[in-house]
Amino acid sequence: MLCIKHSINLCFKVRAKGQKTIEEAFQEMANASAKKRQRTMLNRLLDMTDSISFMYMSSNKNVMYLGEVIATLKESLNIPISQNEIVEHLEHLSKIAPDWCTISYSLDQKKLMKINHSFPVKNVLALIEIELVRTAPKSAGQSQPPQ
Repeated sequence: MLCIKHSINLCFKVRAKGQKTIEEAFQEMANASAKKRQRTMLNRLLDMTDSISFMYMSSNKNVMYLGEVIATLKESLNIPISQNEIVEHLEHLSKIAPDWCTISYSLDQKKLMKINHSFPVKNVLALIEIELVRTAPKSAGQSQPPQ
């Protein structure tokens, strides 16, 4: 009887360990997927930033409704991207370069995007590049730079 009880306990321990291993593997895959998605977003932002800058300069405006920006970007980008993805990209851009790009609400509760023309676009691109380097996957033999 004791031997059967021990075998059952051992079986539960093995199953629990296997379940934990599976959960850890899924977590690693989810983290890798999130990092890949973020890097894709940052690479797209490099192109989008130039388009946004051109759009604001050519319209001689520093504030536009977000809907206008989205529609223009959707037409000008050479990649299939949804409006929701563009909004995510623009919100991420406003976090990376808050001195250049801000998103706020108008009095009628519509989203506005404001660009600071005195902040150089090349600096925005540099900030995105820094973020790309920061999120780069670490290779096995690579040591971390001091912070």
